[in-house]
Amino acid sequence: MATPYKIVPFKVIFTQGDYDFPLDHFYTSEMDAYNERDFVRLKENVPLTLHFDAPESARFYMDGLDALPEREVEIDMYGIAYISPHPHFALFKSEYYPLIPGHNLITIMIEDTSYYSLVEIIPTQITTFQWQTMVEGLEQTLRGLPMDLIRKNLGIGQHFSQAIPTILLYRFMIIQKSFPNVMAALSDLLNKVNHRIRKEYQMIPFERARVIDAVTIRHQSTHPENTEQVKVPKRAIDYDLPENRWIKKIVRILLTNITDFIDALVVFEGDVSQEILRLTPFALYQEHTQLVIEQKKKVLLNLKSFKEIAEKMCKGLEMIKLAPWYSEVLDVSPTSISSVLMTDSRYFALYKLYKALRADDFEVSLDPSYSYKHKRTDKLYELWGFLQICEALKGELLGFEPISGWIYDEDYYPELVLIPNLHSGTKLIFTKERLDLHVTYDGRLPFNSSSTNEKNPLYTSAGNNTPDGRMDVYLDGLYLGSLIIDMKYRNLSNFFRESYLNQSYRPHELNQLISYGSQCRSRYTFGSTDGFHDVNPVSEVWAFYPRSSSSIDPNHYKKDHHLRFLKLAPGDNNESLELQLMEAIQGFISRYERYRR
Repeated sequence: MATPYKIVPFKVIFTQGDYDFPLDHFYTSEMDAYNERDFVRLKENVPLTLHFDAPESARFYMDGLDALPEREVEIDMYGIAYISPHPHFALFKSEYYPLIPGHNLITIMIEDTSYYSLVEIIPTQITTFQWQTMVEGLEQTLRGLPMDLIRKNLGIGQHFSQAIPTILLYRFMIIQKSFPNVMAALSDLLNKVNHRIRKEYQMIPFERARVIDAVTIRHQSTHPENTEQVKVPKRAIDYDLPENRWIKKIVRILLTNITDFIDALVVFEGDVSQEILRLTPFALYQEHTQLVIEQKKKVLLNLKSFKEIAEKMCKGLEMIKLAPWYSEVLDVSPTSISSVLMTDSRYFALYKLYKALRADDFEVSLDPSYSYKHKRTDKLYELWGFLQICEALKGELLGFEPISGWIYDEDYYPELVLIPNLHSGTKLIFTKERLDLHVTYDGRLPFNSSSTNEKNPLYTSAGNNTPDGRMDVYLDGLYLGSLIIDMKYRNLSNFFRESYLNQSYRPHELNQLISYGSQCRSRYTFGSTDGFHDVNPVSEVWAFYPRSSSSIDPNHYKKDHHLRFLKLAPGDNNESLELQLMEAIQGFISRYERYRR
């Protein structure tokens, strides 16, 4: 067990509210500090000051200091922020980024000696476990997005992933992208494969012997009784080289993967065909069923197209089996990597594809802006919540396809997928049959109708114009209305109580939500630039919150103000979100049908 310093030449005291929290345990190494269990615990988003009494040359380092204004801290020669001795330094106040929840390492440097300790920053609106769950869930969601990119590049829909294993889709994408180079390499190898000359021996009549060697003489001396034949050397071509064994192995793996993909396509094709047969009797009097059948017929066409591509690949690969050397290479897995695989471009083309298939996963790189050290927990909750909505739209119940915006505008490279930053104002477009959803992250609403158009139809007459999220709903290209979304990283009772609605003074957050529901307008509702100008395009405003200390219904709805309060917390079962979104979208359609009558 590590022994902490008994005496240190400095004093560190944190002050939060009316309480002082002296930091007493310091260690000689970071590892010993992280093993400490009796550490100081501080709250996020609560004013925090530091008293650092130490020799003039001392430096106080702590995770998160680089988020403070540069004028408040000093920067060392390595570009790292630190604090010099100070009697009353504000580590957090309202205009600062709060410290990051979790364990924060503290390092005190005095000349050549370092002292290490640890403090824990506790989230105020969620538990530490929920905060960690949110961070891990957000990163998991981001790293799972490349599968959407694969489906987009292949031109297939979300329903494919439900019937065809993800890994088969991924491998097919890898093979399809590399196939032209692989076939060019195999075409060259067909008749120009590597080989070596080896010496074989055969028995021939004495009179036909032209070349003899030591083996010939040794055999003759040990078999003097054989006076009619002699063992002589013969030159032969040897194709059974390590690099050719690799080619045979890789071709076998490629054929197996493509055949598995074809088998999955055939099964899926049969399921879709059966579903069309089941629905056909209802199509005569159900317009929606007709649309579903048409959609499934498109799926069958896609399946047929992919099947034809895969079968052509198989035929191309089978061609190499006709090479005269192929059968002379043993069906033995090579035990080492031949240098030829790296130096001969033909062999390398196949080996590179083999390595990509063996990875069985994406190399996903996140934009540096996702570094959680520079994110406030409320911003994390905002981003996490927005992505929860996007994932719900893609879920089995709703089944919308993301087609553009953010990562869906990126090209796919099997070697690396970069998840770009989700900038404010980014719009993602989801589609399903006749519906399109334009989902905007942290976008600003204009203050007048002249700044709007059919693709950006909403404006507001109020001062609050930047909701955390917005979903504009379109049916056959006609704008039906919008759902406004705001993420409130706080206890529900902090910004909403029933009594607040019956008084003139309300919390700012509640007035903000009410203004979104009452002050937004559009010239394009139901496809008209003037006929429905007075119709409120915002059907509801959703306020998400992570916790509630009251007994209020977690999905509370205030019809007079178009407000719905929804509990959305990391680690909770959020399946109801899909159902809520489905009901909201259907509500837009129903409202449009009432006005159309």
